[in-house]
Amino acid sequence: MSIPEVILLALAAVGHVVLWMSLVNRIHGTGLSQGLVHLLTIFCWSMMVVIVVSVAVGYTAGSGIWISLLYLSPCLLMALSSIGRRIRTLLGGDQSAALLSNHTTSLDLIEQLGHRPAGSRWTELLSRLPGNEVFQLHIQRKELRIERLEPELDGLTIAHVSDLHMSGRISKSFYRHVVERVNEQQVDIVAITGDLFDTEACIEWGREILGSLRARYGVYFVLGNHDKRVDAGRVRRQLIDCGLTNLGSRSQEVCVGKHRIILAGNELPWFSPAADMTHYPQGDGHPTSDGRPLRVLLSHAPDQIEWARQHDFDLMLAGHTHGGQICFPVLGPVVSPSRLGTQYASGTFDVPPTLLHVSRGIASLMPIRWNCPPELAVLVLRSGVALGG
Repeated sequence: MSIPEVILLALAAVGHVVLWMSLVNRIHGTGLSQGLVHLLTIFCWSMMVVIVVSVAVGYTAGSGIWISLLYLSPCLLMALSSIGRRIRTLLGGDQSAALLSNHTTSLDLIEQLGHRPAGSRWTELLSRLPGNEVFQLHIQRKELRIERLEPELDGLTIAHVSDLHMSGRISKSFYRHVVERVNEQQVDIVAITGDLFDTEACIEWGREILGSLRARYGVYFVLGNHDKRVDAGRVRRQLIDCGLTNLGSRSQEVCVGKHRIILAGNELPWFSPAADMTHYPQGDGHPTSDGRPLRVLLSHAPDQIEWARQHDFDLMLAGHTHGGQICFPVLGPVVSPSRLGTQYASGTFDVPPTLLHVSRGIASLMPIRWNCPPELAVLVLRSGVALGG
């Protein structure tokens, strides 16, 4: 086999993986039952293996070569397309113009705590894999330009916390430390965007850990798909008892000085309905200083971005995707459980009139992260009017 053939086959193999992983991503972005999602995921993984074996056998034996080429050709195109998008991202082509600055502080939580905060032997073993960043917390202070933010609210700070996945696989000390780092930021608002618990036993952790979060104007939360695996009603009751505000299917006005902020929740497709926004007047899409409240949406999944746009939100906060957890050189993330694939895996995106921020999250059930460390985002909102429009 010639070198060009080897290169083409290697690229086609990449495209093959991207193709089937894109299907897995979209399956996990649906509201299907957990059992059906797992069944379809196993089917996709099986097809990845079966097709590779079938194509290899047919190509080697010289039989079925045209069928092989018919499948490999679109895989090749998919690989080239994925690589092209990734190069564009690396060159800054997808960077939001609203992201004015991004300062990152990296914390080695093993060093900070003086021990490895693994709650199970399995997590401890995986966390020792070379390059695994599961205990490398990045505190990212991002300045975001919000066009319609009133000048008097310039500098408003929001701590965006997502995907805690308390399951016992990572110890309590890890989460206590994360909360301490959040409180150190002395923010105006803490926004938690779902997937808090994975086991019933850990729901009690919420009282001690999440109940200690502090912010000037409150701590707000929505739930995610993993919270549906436990008693979601119990979760909501406990967090409300701890002083947190439930935004699931709700909206709430918050007064910051003389100004109002509308905070709303959207937990679709796992919990319905989304917040009723019909009693809030729509804006005209232009910067204003006439007292129009800032609108901020908390949603577990970035898939709800169209809903946010339709309801005239200025800022949408989401998680769910974990940034891919594993980001390959050139290709970037491949796994992103979203109907939109890896389009909004993590970062800041201009989707007028909405600015979307997607967190990489704090933890996950699978304690592996390569080139995708956990993220605590501190968002500093800057007024488009204050900056000269």
